[in-house]
Amino acid sequence: MGITIEDGTGKGFTAVVDSEGHLVVDALTFPDIAHVSDVHGQTFSWSSRYLIQAGSSIIFLRNVSTTRNFFVTDIDVGATSGATWEIWTSTTAGAGVVISGTNFNRTSSNTPDASAFGNENITTNGSESLVAYVKHGNNEVVHFDTQSALILGQNDAIMVKKQLTPASTVSGVCTVTGYFEWVFQ
Repeated sequence: MGITIEDGTGKGFTAVVDSEGHLVVDALTFPDIAHVSDVHGQTFSWSSRYLIQAGSSIIFLRNVSTTRNFFVTDIDVGATSGATWEIWTSTTAGAGVVISGTNFNRTSSNTPDASAFGNENITTNGSESLVAYVKHGNNEVVHFDTQSALILGQNDAIMVKKQLTPASTVSGVCTVTGYFEWVFQ
């Protein structure tokens, strides 16, 4: 006698196993970021638009949560003229013009446990690591999809800086999107 898997609704629906012993399913999936936004209201974005000098940061984002990691899902960056941007991790506190985060779940009143700044002239990044170079042409915005693999723990930060060469100033834009870790129950 085999095991019967029921759907749990009490309507008598059962699972089907095919001739190769595989369970036949019809599943609905969606990304973690959508679940965290819907159920917990902990998905945010920060956007920055400035004239950026070579070596300066268009956006700096630091996780200040004492209990949860922040998963960076996407970084979009561009400018009116072609540029190369550097995405760095950092341990500095950050400075510059304060940028407020926007909660994707507009029914939630949660605010992000993060500090974010734009238009920062950075001379030191503290303990740092280069994550990626992102290059684009004139009037383009490029997308860097981290697939939630870029994780900021407590006091960890990222920054998007204009590369030092060429030493030109550009009118740049940048948006960082992600979500705070939530224990799924």
